[in-house]
Amino acid sequence: MGLKNFVLGFVGRLEESKGILTLLKALGKIKDKDFTMLFVGQSETGFETKIHDLIKELGLTDKVVFTGLVPHQDIVKYYNAMDVLVIPSETTKYWREQTGRTISEGMCCETAVIGSDSGGIPEIIGGAGLIFKEKDVDDLKDKILELYNNPKKLRELSKAARARVLMDFTPQIKAEKTYNFYKRLLNNSR
Repeated sequence: MGLKNFVLGFVGRLEESKGILTLLKALGKIKDKDFTMLFVGQSETGFETKIHDLIKELGLTDKVVFTGLVPHQDIVKYYNAMDVLVIPSETTKYWREQTGRTISEGMCCETAVIGSDSGGIPEIIGGAGLIFKEKDVDDLKDKILELYNNPKKLRELSKAARARVLMDFTPQIKAEKTYNFYKRLLNNSR
């Protein structure tokens, strides 16, 4: 893809609840660093206009790349191009981030993850990534810089991410957990 510097990535719908504006504001505070922000996905509500306006306002135009939608079978190439996958989701009155597969897919590709504390994100990431307070621009900026400035920690979290997926999120393990859950329910109902 021709991305040679530190690559931050986002995969998903480009919507306000996904924390895109918070992410961009955090990047605006470190725009002097050598990074690329890769957005994989699109908006279904026209929110992209607001995103592009903020990118221009923050002076990030030459640091942001949009791919639009990509075929699911190609998504691995994008995760592998990222140093860090950022999941900046924000809880709203009617929505909270659940257990989307984006996090575990990225982690399986040995991509380090920074996620907000919205919904199930911290539970999925566990100790294999960094968690920031949702909507907290400075906390997110600090977490990005922590990995940007510490390649050793970045490598450690990348390895830990994949190990966590293999230990807790493979289809076989998920099936075993589901089976054991229902087995306990049946045993408790007798």
